[in-house]
Amino acid sequence: MSTLRRILPAGYLLAVAIAFLFVPGGIAQPPPDNTGEPPLAEPVRNKRRIFVLHSGVHTILSDPWKNIAAEGIKSGLEKRGVSAKDLIVLDNPFPSASWRKVLPYSSLTMFMELLDPASSFSHESYRRLHKVLEASQVSRDDDVVWIGHSAGGQMGLTMANLGRNLWRYPDLAKETSAYRFEMVVTLGSPICADVLPPDVKLRHYYSPEDKVVRWTARVSPYVLFPLGYRARLTKLPHHVGENCKIRFFLEVEHPHWDIEARVLDRILAETNGGHRPLWHSQLGCCRLGLSLSQALSHALEEHLQFSLEDPPQ
Repeated sequence: MSTLRRILPAGYLLAVAIAFLFVPGGIAQPPPDNTGEPPLAEPVRNKRRIFVLHSGVHTILSDPWKNIAAEGIKSGLEKRGVSAKDLIVLDNPFPSASWRKVLPYSSLTMFMELLDPASSFSHESYRRLHKVLEASQVSRDDDVVWIGHSAGGQMGLTMANLGRNLWRYPDLAKETSAYRFEMVVTLGSPICADVLPPDVKLRHYYSPEDKVVRWTARVSPYVLFPLGYRARLTKLPHHVGENCKIRFFLEVEHPHWDIEARVLDRILAETNGGHRPLWHSQLGCCRLGLSLSQALSHALEEHLQFSLEDPPQ
């Protein structure tokens, strides 16, 4: 040992001793490929924003193509720069209508089951969503934005509830994964159950000219109560919390939500931020009536979560 001390510096001996004390198996060994090169680090995965698009209940007055609303929104967003791989159209599970079944009764029962996240149809719908997201390599860290037309909006509220509370349903959790829902956008959707978690944004698009929403809200008590359902469909969400904004559009009829340019522009702006309708700008301040309307609109959005997307007529 005295000979080694004379030959090797004391610092080198100390380093060797530390290696044997703290490194399992002595001095670290080279990688299994014996190249002596350190293993390559895993590439950093960029976070994605996924748009999930869903159509509503099919009636005899609907287009024969059940997915037409979701496909229309996909086409519009793709033209506005959203990558096709980040746009997912879910197949519409509601049955097709016919002259014998103008509004299939099973569509009503399926919709009413959607009001309860614990129902079998809600879990079946979440499994269907999971399979599509998994096939598209969507991870639980990616942001999911659900855009639902008509009944597809209510389905989005329930899917977001399950995505954020999957631990409450152990059997479903064994077959699926939790997903980070960032926002639910409802287009002309009658609302019945506000089951959206408070940390998920809700953007409810409503038009007074949407006859389907108005008619559904008016007749729902007379249809649902005799069937044993103690629920009522409404034009607007029951509770407008800090996570919710109601956007009013003029002259948008029920079948046209997916093709209105101002609606599609607003949907895209929801994720970009900083967007205001053109009429909210200072261009109209020279006219007293328009400037007062602008001030009122800003106050409504700031304090009551209402956004007037079109100038008053």
